[in-house]
Amino acid sequence: QEQYFYHLTLKCLNMSGANKSTIWFFGYGSNMDSENLSKKKGVEVLQSTPAVLRGYKMAFSLAAIPLAEPFFANCEKGSESDNIHGVAFETDADSIAKMDKVEMGYDKASVILEAYDGRKLDGYVYVNKPQREVRVGNPSGRYLRLLINGAKAAGLNKDYIARLEATPVYKPSAETLAKRAALTSATYPTKEMTQEALGKDLSHFVSVFGYIIDAGPSTGFFSSHRGKDITNRMLRHYLNLPLDSVEDPQDAEHLPNLKLLESRPDAVDFVWTWFDQHASSGTVVARHAAFLAAQEVDSSTGKPRSQWTIPTA
Repeated sequence: QEQYFYHLTLKCLNMSGANKSTIWFFGYGSNMDSENLSKKKGVEVLQSTPAVLRGYKMAFSLAAIPLAEPFFANCEKGSESDNIHGVAFETDADSIAKMDKVEMGYDKASVILEAYDGRKLDGYVYVNKPQREVRVGNPSGRYLRLLINGAKAAGLNKDYIARLEATPVYKPSAETLAKRAALTSATYPTKEMTQEALGKDLSHFVSVFGYIIDAGPSTGFFSSHRGKDITNRMLRHYLNLPLDSVEDPQDAEHLPNLKLLESRPDAVDFVWTWFDQHASSGTVVARHAAFLAAQEVDSSTGKPRSQWTIPTA
């Protein structure tokens, strides 16, 4: 019923002129970060304010990608004493439509938000779908960092930020690490595959750190992963940078050189979890020829062949 009235309201707003109408929504997870909203989700933020949503609690209970992004934040009905601190954003109907596509794993609930400045704001919040199984687990370090950075940037309650900072994050199990070590050992296939050959079969192959995995159906998670090396893409994802609006060349001059990543072991660890995910239902079948070439050093200059640099905003 809430969904019906929400869409009816949105329709009326559009009829009266979407440019003149605005809507408030409550960001409590990665959506607390206004930069993340604008850069990665295309949301136009008209204004924002720290706010509290009472009668709800936040839990990492939205199961996602088991070995890379295991759980995302979820807003659940709680007791009268429960509350979630977050950010109330005012935006337009076009931005809400974009948000709905990104947050398709959630439903909406109409709520009253209490801004830190005392205002009462009618808005909505994304909540767990009723039919979805609820399990609680640990988020990735990347995802939790988004929440903490967003909370600090918004000036949220210090005790609430401390609670976020105390949240344990996902760590690969001993079994997962053992499989990773086995699949990347020298005993596995060392034959090379060109990008041209890799790109011919978009249904099975994906490469991470130059290890080409015949992952079978697991590549169905994201079509953007198929038939290419995703190391640079996952680094950009970890650093909270746009993914689809930039080119991702698959040649030796533009693929990552691992020496440059020695200063970012946290980012390297995150990319390895995507190797774990794709390898969970597959095996390493070859090495990415261009990725290996990107690790080579030009004998005449002593510089890496790759011109790649760590992505920045």
